[in-house]
Amino acid sequence: TNVSRRPFACAFVDRVEETPLPEVPPLDCDRMFSNETGLGHLRRAERDGGTLSFATSDGEPRPRDLVIGLRLAPRTRERAITKGIASSDENFEPPAFHAVLALAAALSTLPERQQARTRVVLLPNGFANNGVKGMIAATAIESNAPRVRVDVVQNCPEGNAASFKRMSDALLELDVDDEAILVSLEDDIVMQPSALQELLELFAAYRPCLATLVDHPVLYAGDGHLLGVADPLRYGPTGIIAGRRRHWRTIPSTTTTFAATKSVYAPLWAADLLPDPAADFAKSSHLSRATSSVVAPLPGLSSPVERADRFTEQFLALYFDYLGYVRALQAVHDDRRRPS
Repeated sequence: TNVSRRPFACAFVDRVEETPLPEVPPLDCDRMFSNETGLGHLRRAERDGGTLSFATSDGEPRPRDLVIGLRLAPRTRERAITKGIASSDENFEPPAFHAVLALAAALSTLPERQQARTRVVLLPNGFANNGVKGMIAATAIESNAPRVRVDVVQNCPEGNAASFKRMSDALLELDVDDEAILVSLEDDIVMQPSALQELLELFAAYRPCLATLVDHPVLYAGDGHLLGVADPLRYGPTGIIAGRRRHWRTIPSTTTTFAATKSVYAPLWAADLLPDPAADFAKSSHLSRATSSVVAPLPGLSSPVERADRFTEQFLALYFDYLGYVRALQAVHDDRRRPS
């Protein structure tokens, strides 16, 4: 299959010639618009004899291994100007750890038993002192979710592609079972407080190939042409599934922020088909066509946020005040750091 590598949503990549991609290996995934998955949480209960075997007595998903890889890199003034989020005549302050603060808040909402089976792998790279930045981020997470284990990778190479490879290697090296959920997260992605819990609920009811938490205007019919990217409807029919709190839909791009079970993550990584910074859209859409199992929530549960002092994001997700939420998180964080 030949798939063009195209810039899409937050994946700012160069346009190159069409690149052949290998066939998708056999994966243990649900097709998201088949008769087996219309209401997955009910279908699975029927197969289990009428009981929700994947849930506890109160209906919550059973605790399972959850591992989140978060790559952290500095934002330079030059990069901010190039991306259009700062002008050459203003004083641009690089963003604080917005993704870290939002992740910490989301982790704190998980049940204690789930927190005990959750791990965060931080990969600071490109800072003058990666160790210090990693410790600051780890402290922010541990103060909100003390039962969550936090590891800091000290030798992460710089650059989007190199840090993504190091993160994937680190996640796959961990001693977790094949049903563990592995999450690739970037440091400009701000998630809502319920994001991780809803992700666990999705994987309890379905077996998606890849699930992202991000929703974008470009994922809707027509916007693709206006923004100079591929029309999403070119990539097959859209499947809609019912989650516990919202619907989820099939999509053609993860924007390099996604979750997968280890049993799916590992073979895709080995086949060079895991959506990476260099070819997210090509690989995502290739997988989406082959599996009908790459999904995102409706409305979204996270959004890219580069700066919170004013609106700059043409791809800011809908129906949630992400800028106000980031400001509130930052205010609480700053207040905690003030000497008493």
